[in-house]
Amino acid sequence: MSYPFKYHFTKEELDNLYIKQNLSAERIAKIKGCGRSTIFNNLKLFDIPRRSFEFPKITREVLNELYLKRKYSTYKIANIFGCCEETVRKKLKKFGIERRLGTAHCHGTSHPYYNHFLDDEIIKDLYVKGGWPSERIAECFKTNSAMILRRLRKMGVEIINKGFSNGAPYVCEDGHKVRSFYEKQVDDWLTKHQIKHQYNYSLPFGGTSSADFKVDGYFIEIWGVVGADWYNQRRREKIKQYRSRAMNLIQLYPRDVMKNLDEKLAVLLRNN
Repeated sequence: MSYPFKYHFTKEELDNLYIKQNLSAERIAKIKGCGRSTIFNNLKLFDIPRRSFEFPKITREVLNELYLKRKYSTYKIANIFGCCEETVRKKLKKFGIERRLGTAHCHGTSHPYYNHFLDDEIIKDLYVKGGWPSERIAECFKTNSAMILRRLRKMGVEIINKGFSNGAPYVCEDGHKVRSFYEKQVDDWLTKHQIKHQYNYSLPFGGTSSADFKVDGYFIEIWGVVGADWYNQRRREKIKQYRSRAMNLIQLYPRDVMKNLDEKLAVLLRNN
């Protein structure tokens, strides 16, 4: 019997991640760019016994120490316990711990606009001059992307399609000229970690199909457009081509690019 995502692993690799390193199925899924069901299917395939599930022991004392005293973000706490941010937020609410407001860390640097009033000129400056996508601006103001886009349209700013440049390409640290802000983030991450990579790599699928990046035996695809039926269909067809050829695919979405690259691309560091 064949499993659809079998190519993601060897038995030795999965044994190392799941048994020896004691990583959760959710954590391994993030590293490999797949779903938890893929991990469970491969555990079954290789006869690796699954651990019994234990709900993260996030107590009031733990949150007082990590969230209030050490000022850890809900994202960082979730990573420590191998759960999602929503679980941490529910625990904060359960224990009556008020969530922080005001200046906070935005994408690794202290940003004075985080959770601040929605200043139209600042939003316009970040979007037009800074090249920030609406999702990133929304996170810094602690609102949603739709609100930012409404403000931009009201100011008469031309909306660029989900992180893509409007004509002029984005220039990366290594000189690569790429089509989107998300591609630039990934290219610069690879350069920072001294990982050799090829951009816009031609694929053996026929036509003009290409991968955003190729790193050794891995192919990276950034699915930067959300909510468009034509794009979703194209994405599904392309993933099917990768799987039919047992090619190692790392899939990235905007949230991964902005917040989770170290974890999503960790396999490249181990192989570098």
